[in-house]
Amino acid sequence: MSLPFLSGCNTGGYAGVPVSFHPGFYLTQVGTAARAAMITDITDFDCFRGAMFRYSWNELEVADGDYSGITTHILPDLDDIAAISSGANRKRVVIMIHLRTTSSVDAASADDVVPTFMVSNPTYNGGQWTFSNDNVSTPAAGGKMICLWDADVQARFALCIQAVADAVANYQAADSAAVDYNPVEAIVLSESSIGGTAFASQPYGATFPTFWEEMYSEGYYRLCLNLKTSFPRHTTVGFANFPKDGAGRIIDGGTFYTGATPVNGLISEGIGIGSPNTVEDDPGYDPTRFAGGYPGTREYYPSAAGVVPIMPSWQKPDYVWSRLDTPPNDSNPLGFAPTAEDLYLYCKNELFATHIIMTRSDANDPVSGTNYWTLAKNYFNSSGLYAIRNGGLASAKPSAYGTVDTD
Repeated sequence: MSLPFLSGCNTGGYAGVPVSFHPGFYLTQVGTAARAAMITDITDFDCFRGAMFRYSWNELEVADGDYSGITTHILPDLDDIAAISSGANRKRVVIMIHLRTTSSVDAASADDVVPTFMVSNPTYNGGQWTFSNDNVSTPAAGGKMICLWDADVQARFALCIQAVADAVANYQAADSAAVDYNPVEAIVLSESSIGGTAFASQPYGATFPTFWEEMYSEGYYRLCLNLKTSFPRHTTVGFANFPKDGAGRIIDGGTFYTGATPVNGLISEGIGIGSPNTVEDDPGYDPTRFAGGYPGTREYYPSAAGVVPIMPSWQKPDYVWSRLDTPPNDSNPLGFAPTAEDLYLYCKNELFATHIIMTRSDANDPVSGTNYWTLAKNYFNSSGLYAIRNGGLASAKPSAYGTVDTD
């Protein structure tokens, strides 16, 4: 099996096809316990253009070729966001398809990320692989990731992506005024990082980082191209974030596609870029991090500005400290604890954000007792951002798009 429609050549972006492009903040939440409160916040703040919802392949393809999970998971979320919308303030949905599942206990405890039938089918070599976590804060954590290097797995995942595209292409939901519209704003593939040190017992005699450089990121890149093929009327984004140390070559000079990389290749193909964290001081994003002149992913953001959508995320750790690799302590004071204003200005002025994904968390920080979500809302209110529909973010039509559908 192969992906013949993914030649790797530039197809001219989205010329002639209106693309949904509605800049601003999109709210998301891990888990469903406070879903109603999240919907209320989206309703109350004009700057929240909508929500981002996460789905795994395993949720969407419930059996071999059975994509009824799209009906039970994605479509109800679209209905819920449409129900709080009006013609003057319609809300939108960012659909994220996860490439991994994680567990705080150990990798084996993580849910399957691919459909169950693939795990026992030798055609797909299990379809997924396990990884350990190198985060010093959660050393036991790990998870499962899709074997994106496997051509058969790629092709099956592409079919799932197309099934989602078919379901939402002509989907119409009634807003609060009973006017139908399509609430889908964007489709995103989650982060490209392997998340830690891979276990040695992987197929194909894989060794890291060479294997990651030459095969995993090729699969990621090709499937991001597939997003554009399948969703020509929606913003498409790859969360191509940092690799680990010696894998710097996946960012610049990788051998899988001459002249392109997971980052500058996406930009040249008219696909947006993003990242799961803001962390302005983290060396994993730093242009000077890697030996041999290989830059971090954010080296490419200035060249992406105005060309494609840029979609950084704020998660709870981003409020705590400006680095992910070194938690704050007395002996290692690198970085700082950013305010909501710091995060906003960095995303706006340094990352040239068109969309910002904010993770909503009601829980107080267990160490400081701080409720970061309350601080963020206070900043939105005091600064007046709450009333600015695009959140003050870059809103000009990306030059990769021929025309856009916006309001």
